[in-house]
Amino acid sequence: MQRFFYLILFFVLIHPALSQQDTTITASVNGHIFKPAKEEASQANVAQLKLPQGFTIAKFAEGLKKPRTVPCWSPTTPTA
Repeated sequence: MQRFFYLILFFVLIHPALSQQDTTITASVNGHIFKPAKEEASQANVAQLKLPQGFTIAKFAEGLKKPRTVPCWSPTTPTA
């Protein structure tokens, strides 16, 4: 029973102290963010898109001002 007590004492008090060694790391990160110019989704621009064979593209919505979510349902769609 006394060994068990010392084992618990080791893991509670001594082990965390040994784990917290001075491991200071100095690092720097150089990065670049590319932000392309916004383009209108005109028919000419959409026609330039290259899609894999069998894929199509269609306009889903327009006139939205910075939407965060777009609910997709209709009154005839059953809900869960």
